[in-house]
Amino acid sequence: MGETITDIAKEFALGFDELPTTEEIVSYLCHLLSMNIYLISMPLKQVQEISNCPGPSYARDYTATCPESWILQANGTCWGRGYRGPCESMHYFGAFDQARKEKFVR
Repeated sequence: MGETITDIAKEFALGFDELPTTEEIVSYLCHLLSMNIYLISMPLKQVQEISNCPGPSYARDYTATCPESWILQANGTCWGRGYRGPCESMHYFGAFDQARKEKFVR
């Protein structure tokens, strides 16, 4: 039990070290704000052209239990230890059909 707590503490420490600094967050938010102001000032057609970027030119393979680099857990969930996207890093992809897996990628 003590070993598990130590492992969890190490994971939290690793995660904390990867958090951005306040200065980095402020800089990023200022960048986003300036981008939004720029996009708002553009004609709508140009914004649509920028927003509709094509996806990959290859067909993705959704047959694997977990996405590449994710770890399959004993309970059947997939853990994206290094995942930094907008969704949770723990999912049960076994219940996802191909359409739902494709939606998760977006």
